[in-house]
Amino acid sequence: MARGRRPARPVAAAVHAERAGHRHGLARPAARPAARPPLPDHPGRDSRTRPTGRRGRRVEGGDDGPARRGRLGGRGRRDRRRVPRHRFLPGTALPDAYDTHQAPVTKRTPGATVTSSVSAPWVQAAMLRDAALRPGDTVLEIGSGGYNAALVQEVVGPHGSVTTIDIDPYVTDRARRFLDDTGHHQVRVHLGDGEHAPAQLAAPDSVDAVLVTVEARDLPPSWTAQLADGGRLVVPLRVHGYTWSIPFTKRAGLLTADTYTVCGFVPLQGPGHREDAVTRLRGGEVTVRFADGTPVDTSRLDDALALPRVEHWTGITIPGETPFDMLLLWLATHLDGFARLAVPADHDPNIRTTPGGWDAAAVVRNDSLARLLTRKLPEDGTPLWEFGIHAYGPHADDLAQAMAHQVIAWDREARDTITPRLTVSSAQEAAPTASAAPDEDPAVITKQHVRLTFNWSAASPPRDHGGRAGQDS
Repeated sequence: MARGRRPARPVAAAVHAERAGHRHGLARPAARPAARPPLPDHPGRDSRTRPTGRRGRRVEGGDDGPARRGRLGGRGRRDRRRVPRHRFLPGTALPDAYDTHQAPVTKRTPGATVTSSVSAPWVQAAMLRDAALRPGDTVLEIGSGGYNAALVQEVVGPHGSVTTIDIDPYVTDRARRFLDDTGHHQVRVHLGDGEHAPAQLAAPDSVDAVLVTVEARDLPPSWTAQLADGGRLVVPLRVHGYTWSIPFTKRAGLLTADTYTVCGFVPLQGPGHREDAVTRLRGGEVTVRFADGTPVDTSRLDDALALPRVEHWTGITIPGETPFDMLLLWLATHLDGFARLAVPADHDPNIRTTPGGWDAAAVVRNDSLARLLTRKLPEDGTPLWEFGIHAYGPHADDLAQAMAHQVIAWDREARDTITPRLTVSSAQEAAPTASAAPDEDPAVITKQHVRLTFNWSAASPPRDHGGRAGQDS
């Protein structure tokens, strides 16, 4: 279960989820990862990140050119030179093995689904930086491949401890062989389920860092319980269908974070794997996916799609190469009934109004459906795209206005200034009954193991639980 989704291209170009952005006439997310930070000599220092809020930092690529992308700091470069990446990728051409954005595939299923790869260097650098490793640390890696574990061993040194875990014997055998071939005999390779194995391999509160190199839809108890107070859990966490690498810090039994890096990883296999709740409409032509929360009633959406479409344009624009993943997270945490909508490229033009297929942020409510899209504006200098809403159903106008209201609110309250503080607690604990402040309205997503509480700050507008939203001008 090694890392890296979409190995033929950079993992997670800014917002893969909004596939409409890759088509003609629509805003295209950045064709590069949302973050390529270096591994600095001192944890927490990174001169290339730009602050986007008082709570955290979100890196959005920058315009420094391909030669600087994915650059590691001095210590990171030395560690990388000591670990020959190509030795873990036999049969891969050297340029591909060392390409900053490529995640070479190491295993596929008979149906061609990728189940293992070696992460792109840019995301490995980002996650190692976020783990804030020190010499002597004890580290668990969930999802193996060998190369990343070797990098970690170089950082923690001879007095540190690194254990890498994978459920696939092909992956663990391969990792063991390449680690030994490159002299990293000290790394322990364990064949087991990444959700439960940490509890068997480490005592509670004994691990300094847990690095998860597979996409996780939940946070199993063992990942937190084995982590020492002040330790770091760096995990590609999937929230409402979108994946961010999030570095959590454990304090008094709780995990907190306020930094998000868009990424893509091979999903966790075994008991921890979770599937979306999927509804297919129009005989399979349209797919609605609910990744988190309780799916709403979709039984009348076929009828809704037969009604005339309602369009609502927000007046909020964005340059074509600018990521907008925080808008998607804002919508997912402010709108009940959030889902993702997909239509094949050659299907109904009443729903798909632009060439190519798309997979859009959507809301399902009151027998109606709305989805986010963009349109290119006439060029006058910098090319701009405008966010808009298409809605269908008996309450299409209300739903379009509610979704547009949140796009405008994000632009006014959070764009380039705020990332939400995320707190993780056990799903078995009682849910919070009140906000820390009367004007705050944190969003709560409950998964099987944990409860995620997103707090965007006191400046955030109330979450939209239904009903008509006022028109913004």
